[in-house]
Amino acid sequence: LVESNTITYDATMSACEKGGEWQTAVQLLAVMVQRLVEFETTTLNAAISASEKCGMWETGLQLISEMTLSKLQLDTITYSAAISACEKGGELLTALGLFASMRGSDVEMNTITYNAVISACEKSGAWRQSLEFIRLMITQHVELDATTYNAAVSACERGGEWKQALELFCQMTCAHVEPNSITYNAGISACGASGQWRKALELCGMMTASMLEKDSVTYSAAISSCEKAGEWRTALSLFCEMQAFTIELHVITCNAAIRACAQGGKWRAALEHLSLMVDCMVETDDETFSAAACACEKCDRAYDMQPSHAALPENRYAEKGIRRFLPPC
Repeated sequence: LVESNTITYDATMSACEKGGEWQTAVQLLAVMVQRLVEFETTTLNAAISASEKCGMWETGLQLISEMTLSKLQLDTITYSAAISACEKGGELLTALGLFASMRGSDVEMNTITYNAVISACEKSGAWRQSLEFIRLMITQHVELDATTYNAAVSACERGGEWKQALELFCQMTCAHVEPNSITYNAGISACGASGQWRKALELCGMMTASMLEKDSVTYSAAISSCEKAGEWRTALSLFCEMQAFTIELHVITCNAAIRACAQGGKWRAALEHLSLMVDCMVETDDETFSAAACACEKCDRAYDMQPSHAALPENRYAEKGIRRFLPPC
């Protein structure tokens, strides 16, 4: 009867985990504990995977402790799921500790394992460690895929290491791994954050050549890159291109475009962008109105605003926002 219960719970747990019913899987584990049902490695692996997907990294670690006390074999799936849970919880040191334990136990480490620990490094901006893991994968003859490189490029982006990010692109080409939109977006952001706006635009061009679709993240990174470098004409050109492709607008993108207008002394265009945000129901923030006010203040004609006053939408955004920066008509 015990064996039957174990098999039944094991199958149900795995079905819940694979079917996306992660909270049900975790609850099922509690029932197993209450009923003193014997655990198997596969059962706890499914529970750890479910905990990882629920963001319950502490539960995953508790389950590993339970497996150790019960003298159950910890395998590749166990460690990979637990490291991934730590990654989602932002627990880099714990993830690194699990990886070290895994190496000491002679458990096979596969692409999924390495991707999980590199992603944990990426979340913490630990770009040096992410590159060390890539070198380790190469020496251990573990296959590197797009997810591996995406996490490493994103780690370099967070660390402001644009040269390392571009070096990873070269490595991908040599390894015959195709960069995807996530890779390019991270690379563009890395270049933009370091003032390398030309490199960011080169990556945009490579995306087009590779027939990859640009999204709001791509344009936001590229526009911000140009705006920060004072290349306001290019920034506004990219914004127009974004609109032409009917890509969804976001506050970060629009704010960068308004700041670009301010740099070029285009106060009317700045207010048009503000009205566009309201019309498209894009959420505004303090930076939005500060940038628009800055655009007005930089132009001698900023307060000759009869047409623009009329153009501003009569709603709470206009009343609480840009109008407070303008004198009465």
